[in-house]
Amino acid sequence: MLRVLRIVVYVVVSITVLAGAGIAYLVHTSKVVDSDAQAYVDVAVPKIIANWSVDAMRQEASPDLLKSVKPDDLQNLFALYAKLGPLVTYQNAKASDWNVSSSLNGGKVTTVHCIAHASFAHGEATIDVVARKQDDAWKIQRFNVNSADMIANAVGRAI
Repeated sequence: MLRVLRIVVYVVVSITVLAGAGIAYLVHTSKVVDSDAQAYVDVAVPKIIANWSVDAMRQEASPDLLKSVKPDDLQNLFALYAKLGPLVTYQNAKASDWNVSSSLNGGKVTTVHCIAHASFAHGEATIDVVARKQDDAWKIQRFNVNSADMIANAVGRAI
């Protein structure tokens, strides 16, 4: 009976140690992934939003994003964003969620959701980005601009 009890204790201790190591690894990995993605977003997004450059957006966009948006629609969308005017201040992005998966071709794909705040000549906005890393290259998978000021500027009235 004592032998069975020792085995159970060893198994429980081993599982606890492995779980702790797994959690420590995930915490470390999440910090590395978050900082890597945030660094990318903090370079790419200001390039795009400084003067609402469609060309900069195309350079940073993932192939999936480019396929999902017609070129004329992207141009029209950025004309709407431009109602905010040029960038005045940019607050660094904060990562909120991340996911690591394997693609069918065997590569690892990492996505990170980041949110940044910016002030423009004609208002404030929150920039909501999903950055995607595949084959060691970050690209923008999703790009949304949320701004009540932009809407007010577009329709020509104050909020």
